[in-house]
Amino acid sequence: MLVACRPVPAIAQNASPPAPAPSHSAGSTASGDVLLDSAINRLQHHSSVSARVRLRVRLFGHELFGTGRYLQKGSGGERQVRFELSIPTSATPNVMISVSNGRQWWRYLETLDNQQLTVVDLTAVRAAAADARAEGLSTFSHATAPGGLSQTLQRLQDNFQFASASQTTQADRTFWVTRGRWKTDRLQQLVAPTEKEQVSKLFRQLSGRLPREVVLYLYDDSLFPAKIEYVGSAPATASNTQQPTFSAIEFFQIHFGPVLDESHFQRPRDMISEDVTDRYVKDMGLAQTRSR
Repeated sequence: MLVACRPVPAIAQNASPPAPAPSHSAGSTASGDVLLDSAINRLQHHSSVSARVRLRVRLFGHELFGTGRYLQKGSGGERQVRFELSIPTSATPNVMISVSNGRQWWRYLETLDNQQLTVVDLTAVRAAAADARAEGLSTFSHATAPGGLSQTLQRLQDNFQFASASQTTQADRTFWVTRGRWKTDRLQQLVAPTEKEQVSKLFRQLSGRLPREVVLYLYDDSLFPAKIEYVGSAPATASNTQQPTFSAIEFFQIHFGPVLDESHFQRPRDMISEDVTDRYVKDMGLAQTRSR
């Protein structure tokens, strides 16, 4: 059951997905990793996608809600992506727009007292990633351009071990649902424990910093993500065992194959941008490779 969110509207499809989705009866189970592989493959082969977005974030006893849209066009290194969110507050909406045209990646952030536009040279990032792969650093095989939802799912698969997926139905829609828990080696890289620390201690360090697990909902017919939940640890004083959600993002009113104007994938605001390519490359662990 989809929890703590409004029912997800039915998908509107302008064109058929590139391949038929697996057919199963309600209550079926399947490998979570196999479903993720299929979902990633299908996302990479759509000529274009548009979807509406809902976001819910719960942090430090407060809840924030946002709305936006997701646009995707093309494939491979030419894929163009636009993701935008508006999160209203009592003072003013907070706006986030992320746009990639395959060569540059812009991020625009607007709050009550600040506007910021940054840009990353994706050609330089790809070159640094290629050098890393040539040196056998396979960890960075996906640390390239922001590739939209397919890359999001790929990174989830890289970082989490997903359990067997099961089917559930709500509002006459059927979904695959699978839960992922951190892979120990990836968690160790993030938390940087000493050799004597145990995995149980790592999980205790997650509270307030990282999600404990991720819950992924996929539409049964298209395998397009319906919702991604990042779940945190329950407070020590909680009287129940329900884990609170750190954040949940939903995708609905999905169209495959719409005509998308190129203007959607250009600089999101007419203002001077800060080039943060070197910072991005460093954050990806590629700075040393790029400097050679």
